[in-house]
Amino acid sequence: MQSFDPSEGLAVIFKARPDLVVLDLIMPQFSGMEVLRKIGSDKSLKDVSVIILSNIKDEKIIREAKDLGAQGYIVKTSITPDQLGEEIK
Repeated sequence: MQSFDPSEGLAVIFKARPDLVVLDLIMPQFSGMEVLRKIGSDKSLKDVSVIILSNIKDEKIIREAKDLGAQGYIVKTSITPDQLGEEIK
């Protein structure tokens, strides 16, 4: 399994400015919350939607993610791949 550096992902987000980022919270080097903070703090990314997809099912963390600008929070164990596709649409 290949491991990706979150800073590489951030560079792609800053360059491509996608419509949607599906973001996990558990990543090497720094957390998805830190990525969410960086996206939220940059005015050029204000139109980028972020959905958290994580195994963490903690109300405090879910609230924090939404407070930081996540438009949605999906617990991986609660959704099938087809349902994820529908949620993204």
